[in-house]
Amino acid sequence: MILGRTDSRGRLTFLLIVFVLAAGTLVARLGWWQVSQRERLAADAQKQIYLQTTVPAVRGAIYDRSGTIILADSVTRDRLIANPKRLTAEDRAHLVTLLAARLGLDPVASQALALRLMTDRTYLVIAKDLAPDDTDAILAQAAAMKITGLSVESAQIRQYPQPGGGPLTSMAAHLLGFVNREGAGQYGVEQYYQDLLAGTPTVIESDRDANGNAVRETERVVEAGTPGSDLSLTIDAGLQLALEQEVMQAWLSDKAKSVSAVVLDPYTGAVLAEATYPSYDANDYGAVGSEDPGRFIDPVVSKVYEPGSVFKMLTVVAGLESGTTTLASKFDDTGVLKLDNGKTRIADADHKAMGSMRLEDAIAFSRNVVAARVALGLAKTTQQAATVLHDVWARMGFGAKTGVDVAGEVAGLVRDPAQKTWRQIDLANGSFGQGVAVTPMQLAAAYAAMVNGGTLVTPHVVAAVDGKPAAVLDRDR
Repeated sequence: MILGRTDSRGRLTFLLIVFVLAAGTLVARLGWWQVSQRERLAADAQKQIYLQTTVPAVRGAIYDRSGTIILADSVTRDRLIANPKRLTAEDRAHLVTLLAARLGLDPVASQALALRLMTDRTYLVIAKDLAPDDTDAILAQAAAMKITGLSVESAQIRQYPQPGGGPLTSMAAHLLGFVNREGAGQYGVEQYYQDLLAGTPTVIESDRDANGNAVRETERVVEAGTPGSDLSLTIDAGLQLALEQEVMQAWLSDKAKSVSAVVLDPYTGAVLAEATYPSYDANDYGAVGSEDPGRFIDPVVSKVYEPGSVFKMLTVVAGLESGTTTLASKFDDTGVLKLDNGKTRIADADHKAMGSMRLEDAIAFSRNVVAARVALGLAKTTQQAATVLHDVWARMGFGAKTGVDVAGEVAGLVRDPAQKTWRQIDLANGSFGQGVAVTPMQLAAAYAAMVNGGTLVTPHVVAAVDGKPAAVLDRDR
């Protein structure tokens, strides 16, 4: 019995149209991905396996003036990395035994390592500061034992091999500075010559494997990089050590807060030695920084102090140049001198009068009153005399940086009478080094000019770069 005829032709036609439209949409979408998005898809795929590695250049070494004594150099040290997730229990046990034997681990340290390896982490540092030869030996033995999941990260460690003149110090620590974990020089020569010493890194592109390590067969150098330059300093290592010992002894005997000294060649400006105590060990800068970061600052160039009586020689220079006095001129040392119509006064250190005396004798006996009389007599008025004295200070380099090639130099503090009028007390105090602040390096450069005939040389600590003499410009004032 036929109940009725159902015509499915329309339904089939509809379904066919739907299938055709769906297939067309899929083909169009696939074409869009293949054509329009091809480069983006390829780039996304490449990112999954792409690795760019930046390899720092070997930092240049620093030598003393002889070119044979190393003051600073860099060594390669490795970190051994494990992927515990890829290690079987047997692998972990063998690895602990291997490292215990190679690194001399005691039972406690071995047990601690075994516990650390019992994790699902994919990155675990299991040894640090390994020499490359030790790393190679460990990896070779691990490979022989079929232990997988090990990798190595290498880094440069800056070391300062010469001991300093005091306990727990390295030689010329303030002068050299140090290099931080990021490879940047901090303080001193290391910071000032950062670009020269650091060189430029090598950039390598490669594919990477499942562990994120470079596939060496695919490595290609994108930027070749350049090695860091070696520096030869003007420092004499023997003299430097002796000076460091001397300032430490002065610090102990005088119970001083700090003692600094600099030895400068007056004709070339070469710094032969420069030391401060307390000092520090640049190899252990991290511990020093956590306890007393102020220890890193070099007082020879970065701190100022009131120079006192050593400034009397500049007052003598002003008198001789202006023609207002000679070394044979006589002055009355009254012990105390009233100024500014009796409102102010200055005195000799002992408050005692030595009477009439030649200028050269007064300076030898460091008489404040005579220095003040010389300064007051530089011109007809106090303001004119102040201008004369200040001009000598400026020409001797005070109030400006010396240009020494270390980081952190300051210019000092010198009052300019053109900006604020000086009273007699200001002029008198300035005549024997009060009311002014200078660095030891400025003072050394000024005295060098008095010794060498009047040339204000530029103090410098680098003699050569990669064996070639470094240019130093004299200020010729």
